[in-house]
Amino acid sequence: MKRRAYLVVLIGALLACTKPAVDPQPADDGEKVAGSYEISHILYDAPGVDDDSDEQYPQTIAKIIYSAGLEVERISATSVKISLVRRETGQKNAVNVVGTPNLRNNAVYRDTTNVGVADGKVLNLDFVNNDVHVIIESKKKVK
Repeated sequence: MKRRAYLVVLIGALLACTKPAVDPQPADDGEKVAGSYEISHILYDAPGVDDDSDEQYPQTIAKIIYSAGLEVERISATSVKISLVRRETGQKNAVNVVGTPNLRNNAVYRDTTNVGVADGKVLNLDFVNNDVHVIIESKKKVK
């Protein structure tokens, strides 16, 4: 009788030790990269300009909080739409579309040029737009 009681307790303990649920992996790169990112750094480097912009986020100036983010929307398995969102306390968010790059092997491409890294945790971009060199560093927001 004691053996049966121990056996029942042992089986119950083993059944209680089930494996934790594993987050399902994204089906494709577009799904993996899609989401909201918080920007920590933006650098604008224009040729011939001595006072280029090198901004750290978030930042507070005269009690106004400035922050920025990237919103990434899946277009297809290998393509996303990236929008830059600038936020300022008391103001409406300013949203600008950065582009619709292609994704391949954790890299971001504009046509055939590698312009960044996107692994589902970070989205870092390094590109030239209208002769201005732009670098954006961001991390994906945790849900």
